[in-house]
Amino acid sequence: MPPVIVSFFYRKIIGVMHGIIYRFCSFCCSNFSKCGALFHRQSLLETASPLNAGEHREILDNQNNLLASNLDKSVIYKQIKLNLRKEEYPMAVDTYRELREAYNSGKSFVLCTVIDVKGSSPAKAGQKMIVFRDGSFVGTIGGGINEARTIGKCMDMFAMGGTQVIDYDLRSSNAEDKEPICGGEFKVLLEFQSSAPRLCIFGAGHIGERLAKVADLTGYSVTIADARSDYADPEKFSKSINVICDPYAEAVKKARINEDTFVVVCTPGHENDAQAIEAVLPYKPHYLGLVGSGKKRQQFMANLKEKGFDPEQCEDIFMPIGMSFGSTTPEEIVIEIMAQIIAFRNGQVVRYSRKKEEPSEDYPVFLKRPQKK
Repeated sequence: MPPVIVSFFYRKIIGVMHGIIYRFCSFCCSNFSKCGALFHRQSLLETASPLNAGEHREILDNQNNLLASNLDKSVIYKQIKLNLRKEEYPMAVDTYRELREAYNSGKSFVLCTVIDVKGSSPAKAGQKMIVFRDGSFVGTIGGGINEARTIGKCMDMFAMGGTQVIDYDLRSSNAEDKEPICGGEFKVLLEFQSSAPRLCIFGAGHIGERLAKVADLTGYSVTIADARSDYADPEKFSKSINVICDPYAEAVKKARINEDTFVVVCTPGHENDAQAIEAVLPYKPHYLGLVGSGKKRQQFMANLKEKGFDPEQCEDIFMPIGMSFGSTTPEEIVIEIMAQIIAFRNGQVVRYSRKKEEPSEDYPVFLKRPQKK
C-alpha cells in the first residue's frame, strides 16, 4: 500500500480515537470537558501538516490560558464552599484545628468526647472539648455545671494519665439544688493525650551521658547539652538524641522547654548548675532535678530566693535527685534518677531519702533481703 494512503488512514484513526476520548471526558464533567478539548487540540497539532503547525500551536496556547483561568475559578469556588462550611459548623472546625495544633505542639491535653446521650440533654453525641494543663479549653460538651466538673476531672488526669468515662444524670427533681433538671443523661470519655515525654539533660558527663541513653531506651525524647565540645559529641549518642553544644544558659533557649518537659541538671560545677537552673526556672518544667547533696540544697535554695525566684517553685526542685537505693556508681545513680522520673510521670512523688520507712499499702518501700545464715 502506498505510504501516502497509510499516512492518511493513520491520521484518520488517531483523530477518531481522540474524538471518542473527548466525548467521554465531556460526558463525565465540565472540567474533564476542558481537558478533553485541550487533548483534542493537541491531537490536531500532532496530525497536522508542518505548514499549519504554528496556527494550531496558537490555538493550543489560547486553550491553555483559558483552562488555567477556569482552574483558578475552581479553586476559588472550593474555598468559598469551605468557608461556607466553616460558617455552618464554626465550633467543629475550631475544635479540630485546635486538636491538630495541640498534637503538633507536643503539649499534653485531655480530649473530652460525648459518647452517649439519652433523653433531653444539652450535650450532643460527638461533641468534643480539649482541656489544657492551665485549665483553658476549646470546644464544648454542652456547657453548664457538668462541663465545669469535667474540666476539674481533666485537671486530675494530668497527674494520673489514662482514660476515664464520666456519667452525668440530668434527672434531678429539685431545681433549688443547682443540679440540671433536663431529664436525660449522657456519658463523656476523657482521654489523656501526650506525645513521647521529653527529657532535657544539662551536663553530658558520666551521669548525663548514661542518663540520656537509658531515657532514650525507655521511650523518652531526649535532648542533652554541654558547653564542652568533646562531651557534647553527637557521635557518642544515637541519632534519636538531640545534642546541643553551647553555654548552658544559651542551650536552655534552644532546648524548647515547656510545662511538660522533664529537666535534669548535672553540669560540672556549682556555677554551671546555677546558670542552668536559673535559665530553666522561668519555663516552669514539669519536673526539675539537680544532682547535689542535702547541704548543697540549702545554700542553693537560699541563693535562688535571694535572686527573686518563686520560693514554692524552688522547693519543688528534686535535690538530691533520684531515689535512694544505696547506689555508688554512675550507672546505678542513673537508675535511681530514671526511677524517680518514671514515678513522677505516673503521679507519684518520691523524694530522695535515706531514712528507713515501714511499708504500707499506699507506699511500699524497698526492704533489704534477709541475709543468709
